[in-house]
Amino acid sequence: MRFRALAFCLFITGTIGALKASETAPSPEYRPWAFLVGGVWTLQLPSAPDGTTRRMERAYSWAKDQPGVLLEGIDYKGGKAVDRTSAVIAWNSTDHQWHATGTSALGVTSSTVFHTEGAAIVEDTIFSTSDGSSLPCEGRMEVSGDAGSFQLFRIAQGAPRKLLDVKMTRAGGALGLDTVGADEATAMLVRATKLFPRTALERIDRMGREVVPPAVVSQPAPHYPFLDRVVEKQGLVWVGFIVGPSGDVTDAKVLADNDPKMAKAAIEGVRRWKFRPGEVDGQPQEFLVTIPVRFRLPRDSLKG
Repeated sequence: MRFRALAFCLFITGTIGALKASETAPSPEYRPWAFLVGGVWTLQLPSAPDGTTRRMERAYSWAKDQPGVLLEGIDYKGGKAVDRTSAVIAWNSTDHQWHATGTSALGVTSSTVFHTEGAAIVEDTIFSTSDGSSLPCEGRMEVSGDAGSFQLFRIAQGAPRKLLDVKMTRAGGALGLDTVGADEATAMLVRATKLFPRTALERIDRMGREVVPPAVVSQPAPHYPFLDRVVEKQGLVWVGFIVGPSGDVTDAKVLADNDPKMAKAAIEGVRRWKFRPGEVDGQPQEFLVTIPVRFRLPRDSLKG
């Protein structure tokens, strides 16, 4: 195949990175991966509905503890790491294909089978979460030198639906050590995603689609716990909740708090909120929302 011929040429006479890779490649079957090993590949994704930039970074290297290719990645939103993934791609001598099982910081497991079609590496992947939700996808990657393209399709009844069609570029260096959820807001989003596992798959399924988040219609203040008011205690409760297609809050969970009475009041208050439903491609859908609920007393009521 033309892809294998190209990869073989890169393996024998290509860049320094490919030559270094040839010294540690597990076996001849892995030669098509040699041109991917080394440096960091960046995929610039469409911006989020609020204009926040998004990108993926991926790095390939030869696995040290077993024959295979180690794939590591970080997903960024607004320059902050929101997910981290890792997987080992190994050759299966029975079906003569590459297989990989990956995990992510958001609790998504991926099971992938790779094969080549001409100049493309094709990824047949099933993403799944702990609640039994799953999302079958197909990815197609073509690379020449330090540039390439990646397409991702959602496999459903009828024709596959394209989720992504983006360029790939490679630069030198290594994958960053950015911590997922290093800032409070992102940490709460990660925690909420783990509490509502299916929403992690929605992040994938909604890539490249027209997304309109929910908007507040009515947001009455939560009841201030009586004893906390008496002792002039203030606080902050992070809440994660699902806004349903009707605009009602269908489920709510405490993500972080410093007072159980305030936590209970925050949940009860959030359940009374009303939203204009969020939409995906013009259709109302469920959305995960994370928000801090603050309990503050008027300044003139505080002592001293």
